[in-house]
Amino acid sequence: MGAWGTGLLENDVALDASLSFDDVIQGGGTVDEAIAVAMQESEDLIDDDHDRSDLILALAWLASEHQTVPDLLAAPAREVVTSGQSLSRWDGTPHHAERQAVERLRLAILDGSAAHPGQPA
Repeated sequence: MGAWGTGLLENDVALDASLSFDDVIQGGGTVDEAIAVAMQESEDLIDDDHDRSDLILALAWLASEHQTVPDLLAAPAREVVTSGQSLSRWDGTPHHAERQAVERLRLAILDGSAAHPGQPA
């Protein structure tokens, strides 16, 4: 696992997606274009459940920073969080509760019941 923390962007997959996403946005692209580029560049990771979870959560977070999470990300991100799929790698570690709290915040933001704090947890 290429993770150095429990935050949504604190792993290799999410960081790579973030860099791709930001490049498109800084180049004048839209959120949808940024998502498409990041997903295309990460398509070889989609078959791995952990990598897919990291990618979906990171892109949903990045999109939410622009006040828009397209349905193509919102529903899968909710599923990742509610199923506990991305928490399994944290089972048995002292960081499980911390990562769970991060994902609950993420779900609250997706559902509009929490303000986006501006920095990924």
